[in-house]
Amino acid sequence: MTVKEFLKKARIAIIVWLAIWASIQFAKSSQSPSYSTRSFQNNDFKKEAFNILNNKCNSCHRKQNPFMIFTEKNMDKRAHKIKKQVFELKRMPKEEGTPLTQDEYQTLSNWIVNL
Repeated sequence: MTVKEFLKKARIAIIVWLAIWASIQFAKSSQSPSYSTRSFQNNDFKKEAFNILNNKCNSCHRKQNPFMIFTEKNMDKRAHKIKKQVFELKRMPKEEGTPLTQDEYQTLSNWIVNL
């Protein structure tokens, strides 16, 4: 085999390898759930959770604990406290507050789990 023949075969091998690599990369990107899909799902959970926090929790917090008013900006960093107070210690909502429905508990749980 001459040098010329070897270089020709090497070029062909490189082109074939690149084509296979590119098709694998394309297949991976089109099959796996994208970050934007997960982000969209998290935003849905967050919007639903914020509606609950705003309508059920903030009404009492505004009067009793104004330093713990939930906003869309601060709710993610307060999620661990919400989880502890609502799900672990079961201290919130308080008896005099508006109780959460099972669906609202589930929504808050989905939001926290998907952070």
